[in-house]
Amino acid sequence: MTGMLQSFGGGQGADDGAKMQARRELTNLAENTFSAAIIELTEPLDEQKLDTTFAGLVDTKTDTSFLFLSGLETGMSKPIFWRPCAVYRAAVCERTSSLELYRRWVSRFSWPDGIGLAQLDLNIDRLREAAQEGRVYGLLASGYSQRRLLEMLNMPEVRTIRIVETWTLG
Repeated sequence: MTGMLQSFGGGQGADDGAKMQARRELTNLAENTFSAAIIELTEPLDEQKLDTTFAGLVDTKTDTSFLFLSGLETGMSKPIFWRPCAVYRAAVCERTSSLELYRRWVSRFSWPDGIGLAQLDLNIDRLREAAQEGRVYGLLASGYSQRRLLEMLNMPEVRTIRIVETWTLG
């Protein structure tokens, strides 16, 4: 998955070639195959627009493994990502938006944290900017069928879908 993150294109506009490649890959999956997939968005969306766009297809709070809160930028080897509900208790997570939880988490950082984060190749200022910006560039979702992923791929808000792993039932 690291290579996929290093070439992440969320927020970079439409890419017909990437969409056609994804359609070929998804079409070749067996119908009883389920996948974990990176869904790159054409343009970054705020959380309300994200929820509206994927209503009935993806519950962006419970089904999403990670939200990508940035595109690739100079000096970054992968986008900023946040795992909703990873830091906070389930009860807090259920009643609070994923981006609000991210903002809370980032707001707790102090300058010494910035030193430790830099050792992990994370820039504290860029994390804060992503919190302030509050937009989602893509998501990693798990457990979706070929049919559901093709349905999402047909949405104009989806730039492409990249399969991370698959499993077959039956």
